[in-house]
Order: sequence, then structure tokens, then C-alpha cells
Amino acid sequence: MVRLKLMAGVALAAFLVAFGAAKANTYVFAYEFADGNTITGAFSGTSNNGLIDIGSVYWAQYDGTTLSGPLYAYSYTAAGSDCGSCWTNSGAVASTNPLDNNFAFINAKGDPTNLNSAVYSNYFYVIPWPNGANNPVAVQYDNKGNYNQLYNGEFVPANFSVSAVPETSTWVMMLLGFGALGLVGRRRSSLTASGAV
Repeated sequence: MVRLKLMAGVALAAFLVAFGAAKANTYVFAYEFADGNTITGAFSGTSNNGLIDIGSVYWAQYDGTTLSGPLYAYSYTAAGSDCGSCWTNSGAVASTNPLDNNFAFINAKGDPTNLNSAVYSNYFYVIPWPNGANNPVAVQYDNKGNYNQLYNGEFVPANFSVSAVPETSTWVMMLLGFGALGLVGRRRSSLTASGAV
């Protein structure tokens, strides 16, 4: 009976963690460039079959230096083309499959659909761009004309990661689940000690 309760407690804790993680809406990302420099950050989003529709960009840092903001999320609308006016401030996605990314985090002012005429000081993007048959994605970072991978640099999928951050409620549910396991274990110990088992 005690073993059955313990198994039920474990199943409940696993369910609570999985349920909470599915509803998480804050994501963190990281990308390491070929020269070892890294960019990290966080954004809000909604997961849909491995694609994360990006909402707000919370922050981004290049080697620990915060990009000036506020940062906005854009998507590239002309995959494989060189088109400065082919951007939109909707439809930006990150993905657990790195080759499905299409986003630019940029502090643009002015026309948000034409980055050639917009005023900005920094950005980071991972967009659809033909860098060879096996790498249809490009990556670039720019801070006031100081580029990493100047012209649509080759994207290394293994160097990109994105993951959900569990919400506070998820942690609370997980702790409650583990607390229930602890109580079951304690009750079992006291029953064993009293000779009731």
C-alpha cells in the first residue's frame, strides 16, 4: 500500500512539473559565435510544436554587456534574398530546431519594416539565408558598426540553444509534489518503526 502511494506521489510530481513546463512563457537563449564570443538573452513566447512565437524581448547580452534597448522582435520575410525592406515586426520565431529560427532582436527606431532606413545601434539575428545547402540560416551581431560575422555569417546550429524557464507556479507545484513524497516516506518510516507494517 505504501509503495502504491509512493508511486502515485512520484507520478503526481512528474505530472505537475510537465504541466507547468508546457505552460512556461519565458525563454532563455544562447549562441556562441565561431570566435568564442557569446550572446545570451530572454524573451516571452508561446510554444507551438517546437516553434516559439516570440512576444517581448526582455534582454540580451553580448559577452556580458547588455544590448541597449528597448529591443524589439522582427522576422525576415524574404528567405534567401538580400532585402533591407523585407522585415516585419511580427512573426518572429525561435525554435528548438535551430534551422527553423527567424528572428532579429533590434533596438530600431523609425520605420520598423525597413531596417535600411531605421535608426538602431545594436541587433542580433538568426534568419533564413542561403549559406550552402546544409546551412540555410545566417547569424549576425552588430553594435554600432562593430560586427560579429559581418555579412550574414554562417550559423552553427549546435551553438544555439533555447529553453523554457519554469514559472514560479511550476516550482511551487514541484515542491508540493516532493513535499508529498517526503510525507509518504516519513509516514512509512514511522509505521515501520512502530511495527505496523
